[in-house]
Amino acid sequence: MFFLIRNITGTRNFGILKGIATGLGLLGAAALGFRMGGIHLEAVGMTPQILNILNFLLFTLAVIAIEVIAKDNSPISLLPRLRFLWESGLSSRFLAASVLLVLGLLVSLLLIPPFALLAWATLGVLPWAGLLIPWGAMMASLAGGTISKASVLQPDGSSEPSLAAALISVALALPCLGLATLSAPGPAAGFLYVVLLSGASALCLRHRIQQQPSHS
Repeated sequence: MFFLIRNITGTRNFGILKGIATGLGLLGAAALGFRMGGIHLEAVGMTPQILNILNFLLFTLAVIAIEVIAKDNSPISLLPRLRFLWESGLSSRFLAASVLLVLGLLVSLLLIPPFALLAWATLGVLPWAGLLIPWGAMMASLAGGTISKASVLQPDGSSEPSLAAALISVALALPCLGLATLSAPGPAAGFLYVVLLSGASALCLRHRIQQQPSHS
């Protein structure tokens, strides 16, 4: 999947992704400075409310980052290349798993470390369920892009996901945010949901690869 990594890192959009991660990291550094100065927001007694705000911030940034990535690497745009690789002898299971791993790890590595710093510096805790949001949102985006076969043709001849794909993606991603707001069952339930969503995304992508018209 080196071509996928080159697609992401070799475009100007990668600068936007780095900017998002840097901005979140700066917020974390500022919060860490306040904590080292003796300002502890958990002492206010509003830890759940502040944590929900932080989780919503992470969800919003994840959706933005995924939209940036999808400009050139949505399932719609990747399918012809994946179909060619499948016809060349690569397993559709391997191809689907590789796409999930590359895109899921990318958005997670960009957002989770600075968010973890921000959450700990703000409240002194790590929101384990919230840390699943970037991966879950990416899996939801891949599922939405493969479930919906509609696409929008651009002037340059490329295709982008349709509004239906976007709505499906958001609907599938929202439970990740909702489960992150729960206290006791949140981490376990969130992890289970993300695992099931990842499996469903892989199955949908494998099916689309095999059903994609051949251009060879």
